[in-house]
Amino acid sequence: MSTIKTKYNLKQVVYNAYCTHDRYYIECEDCGGTGYWQIAGKDKEVGCHTCNKEGSWVNNPGKIAKFKHFPKVRQLTIGQVRATIGYDAGVVYMCKESGTGSGTLWPENQLMEEEQKAIACANELADLLNSGVVMGYDVMKDFYKKWED
Repeated sequence: MSTIKTKYNLKQVVYNAYCTHDRYYIECEDCGGTGYWQIAGKDKEVGCHTCNKEGSWVNNPGKIAKFKHFPKVRQLTIGQVRATIGYDAGVVYMCKESGTGSGTLWPENQLMEEEQKAIACANELADLLNSGVVMGYDVMKDFYKKWED
């Protein structure tokens, strides 16, 4: 009989690094924050085509919406361990905080034993996302791989 060794055990406290994002606004450089362009030689204004577009989802003339990612760490408690052999082999965990039995599956490489390590990971993840990198599956997998023990 074979024994499958896992990195984490039932009831063990672990940490997950992730990011949230929020919108903030900067002044539109094209219109100086007025939301309008003055037509040269005429006493007429038109809406700025950068920040005051008709039908825009953001109705905030004079402002440009930007997004920033913020580092976060969540504490989780292992509630279930699932090991798969064969196709798509690996170990995933279900945690009490996200639903054991019907909740989120946490890949082993996205969980960490030390909170300080998770904080450093979350900070690096936020910096990477704020630099404009799009985090697809392969990029995310490679990112967390470097944080494995």
